[in-house]
Amino acid sequence: MSNGIVDTPVIEQDEPIDHAMIVAAWEAANSVVQAHYTEGGIDGFPVFSEQGQLEKFLFTRRLACVVHNSDLPDQFGAIELAGETGPRLIKGADVGGLDGIETFVSNLDEFDEALAGHERCWHRYAAQYPRIYQAVTNLVSRFPQVVVAREIYVDKEFVDGTYHPLYLHSFVQEPMMVYDWFAIEADEQAVFLRITGEASIFRSEKGTWRFVGAVLKERSTEEIEQQLIEWLHLG
Repeated sequence: MSNGIVDTPVIEQDEPIDHAMIVAAWEAANSVVQAHYTEGGIDGFPVFSEQGQLEKFLFTRRLACVVHNSDLPDQFGAIELAGETGPRLIKGADVGGLDGIETFVSNLDEFDEALAGHERCWHRYAAQYPRIYQAVTNLVSRFPQVVVAREIYVDKEFVDGTYHPLYLHSFVQEPMMVYDWFAIEADEQAVFLRITGEASIFRSEKGTWRFVGAVLKERSTEEIEQQLIEWLHLG
């Protein structure tokens, strides 16, 4: 993503990953989140290459569940986008196409747990996260210019005439990587949306970063998607 906000500038590559591949990977990751985030704490976490290309999704509880925060980043597998064969579902030594995603999702049922003891976990607290994830997946599918990150580096330096919005609005005090926000960019617009739906920051028509509170916390997937379309000037 550009504008000095998310440090993943998109550059041309010899074998670029096309939009259809990106959509297929997002939809596969979304199926895992919808089935297993709330009770299993399993997230589909997008990872970008150093060149700014969406490279993979990691399936892990590491960020969503404090009970299992020592899990490996790819504890349950991954989706790799790079390569001539298109997106590949990887679990251990097993590699296959995304046509095996339904079986993969079903095999994760054994990791769902009762929510008792998970009161401090994101997957218990961020009840809106699956709906936000679905809305973001829908946006990626509909609009090729949409790029979404979850690993966001926040600096406190003045860059391109502004401060990073998460620093500007005091969500981050020192330079660090954050993982509890979506950074969504389309063309010259950007939105930062906390995974709980309790905070959103978008670029206003005046070019300033405007903060709004929990306007998305209780909204439906369709309402979240429409609000993001409005903030990103896509519709």
